[in-house]
Amino acid sequence: MKSEKQKIALLSLAEVIIPSLQTRPMVKEKLWENFCYFLGDMDTNSQKKIQLLLFALKILSVLRYGRSYPKMNFSQRERFFLWLLHFPIALIVAGATGLKSLIYVSYYSLDESWENIDYQGPLVQRELQKELQRETK
Repeated sequence: MKSEKQKIALLSLAEVIIPSLQTRPMVKEKLWENFCYFLGDMDTNSQKKIQLLLFALKILSVLRYGRSYPKMNFSQRERFFLWLLHFPIALIVAGATGLKSLIYVSYYSLDESWENIDYQGPLVQRELQKELQRETK
């Protein structure tokens, strides 16, 4: 899943889920790389299901709003994604929720996201830094 169309589709949803991405193109690019990395660790069947879900979401957006969601403005995409999370078919809700979770994991595994949540990095890393500071004193 590395086509430019799939990238645009996923990142347009990622902006809705994590609005700060709209003004952080480098972070958005790293999120995409992480997403592809996590997706690559999944079995082939799961990868195909995610690709199918992104395609189905485009069709749903065309049926509902007359155009595919990557071509919508932010507020329209936001309404569309909220609509998906309350869709009458549980499989669509589950897919949208799973996609949201994958986007969160892809984002919060980036160092750049840690400042937003006041996270200072893995404990192991912090303990090593403290130990190094003690040794240099």
